[in-house]
Amino acid sequence: MPKGINTNILEEKIRGISSIEGLHHLHIWSIDGKEHAFSVHLEVPYDTEKRDSIVNIKNKIREHLKELKVAHITIQFDFSGESCEKKE
Repeated sequence: MPKGINTNILEEKIRGISSIEGLHHLHIWSIDGKEHAFSVHLEVPYDTEKRDSIVNIKNKIREHLKELKVAHITIQFDFSGESCEKKE
């Protein structure tokens, strides 16, 4: 875990983004002590098929992560009700 990053606060910020119904498998780690990587599975409503909605969610997450010096971001979108094999 990179120093100075509180995953509870980060998770709270992400949950506050419109159209996100849940999240799991949130991971953040340091690549070299200066740059960090992030991955998460996001649950969105089945009707969130519009490209603009997905792009908006990704941009808001990027804004939150930029201030934490996260350089590499991977997001998997799961539609509500869809089975995720490794859901916590």
